[in-house]
Amino acid sequence: MKLKGLIAAAGRSRRMDGFKPLMELNGFPMICMTVQSLQNA
Repeated sequence: MKLKGLIAAAGRSRRMDGFKPLMELNGFPMICMTVQSLQNA
């Protein structure tokens, strides 16, 4: 398996009150969308 990139996924958002990578965008956690984008690159 080749390494395509590194995703820095950490941190809590004070304004959105939650763990940023798990916040949903269009019904999916942002980390899942990021991983999928990297896989398709």
